[in-house]
Amino acid sequence: HLARNDGVPLVVKFCQTAAGSSLSHALDCFARLLDHGLVTWEASPPGFMEVVVSHVSHSNINVLRSALALVERLACHPKYGYEVVNQHINFGKLVEQIDTNSDLGIQLNAVNLLNSLVMYAPPEHQNELMEKTLGTGFRKALMGLVRKAGGVNPELAHQLYLFQALTLNLAQPRFEERFAESNAAHAAALHDLFTCAFRRESMQSQNKNSGGGGGQHGATESVGGHTVSQAHLVKLGFARGVSVDEQMAPGGMLAVDCMNY
Repeated sequence: HLARNDGVPLVVKFCQTAAGSSLSHALDCFARLLDHGLVTWEASPPGFMEVVVSHVSHSNINVLRSALALVERLACHPKYGYEVVNQHINFGKLVEQIDTNSDLGIQLNAVNLLNSLVMYAPPEHQNELMEKTLGTGFRKALMGLVRKAGGVNPELAHQLYLFQALTLNLAQPRFEERFAESNAAHAAALHDLFTCAFRRESMQSQNKNSGGGGGQHGATESVGGHTVSQAHLVKLGFARGVSVDEQMAPGGMLAVDCMNY
């Protein structure tokens, strides 16, 4: 009825200029019009999408809840989701809403928005968005939700499961990437792992050597052009005398990434 009576321009105007409960209702109304196919993002006036995204940082709880739900719909758009939301949303502020806000609707809509943004982004940008999201403390905020008293409701649990699935799907190529000693990047990653795992032991060995104490680690092997102690190989779960390439089949380079982490 609203659309048939030329009410859409009024809703659009309120989404840009209203405040408080009027703004919240206008955002909800535009979301319903979208769901029924009565409006499209393509037909919105210039700058409208950017204004809608800016409401995600609003201080009013009702406006924030409505804005998150509407921007999630924008994030699902194959073009504007990445082009507009990714460029204009404040990821740190969004994660802060999850971490510090006790309103379940806001928490749910915020997690849903981040999931949709990654899911509907162009494939070549999905890893970039996931790293951007995790770099803002998103994982810590999620752990806070999981550990809170009373547990997690089914809707939020589904969004958490979806985030886990997205993370694992994006890690799949790394899982399937077989380790090869001849690959310089692979060899460097493994060398970093040994350096990190045995840094303290190496420093103690150097001190012993400078003091005339020897500090030998016994037999060594060459792995990716680096000489590695067999004792260190065993400590990290590798077998003596067997090519590292052959032992790295399950998990591929993802295993090295996880051990480094």
